[in-house]
Amino acid sequence: MELLGLKLYDLDQERGTVFIRQGKERRPHDPDGERAFAWVSRYLEESRPSLALTPDEGIVFLTNVGLAFEPNRLTQLARDYVGKAEIGKTGACHLFRHTCATLMLENGADIRSSSSCSGTRNWRRPRFTPRCRSACSRKSTLARTRPA
Repeated sequence: MELLGLKLYDLDQERGTVFIRQGKERRPHDPDGERAFAWVSRYLEESRPSLALTPDEGIVFLTNVGLAFEPNRLTQLARDYVGKAEIGKTGACHLFRHTCATLMLENGADIRSSSSCSGTRNWRRPRFTPRCRSACSRKSTLARTRPA
């Protein structure tokens, strides 16, 4: 759902963050970093201009007819792609989030990092555990543990 309302001004390539306005926490989010921004930049330069309608509302991801995605459409697309991949699993967007979190743990991330990056707010942590780390620390953990 976070991608549906993403606007062009929510992308900050210089800092490597995306501001999520409709997510659980409404905060800057650290995506996969340079690699993710490279693909988004390519989409913005090569594909989006031919999709955008006039007037352009600034929605980042557009359908093939230039409109914002409807709720559940990305889930439907992801579910179709997972099915076509024949990996022996069912699921959609959350399958990718959970897989990413699992791989981060296997690559040495702590539960707090993998939970916050996978969209989980509460992982049954004690109240005295710091809520989140600095953006610099999160970026370092992401760079070190996220799957390629």
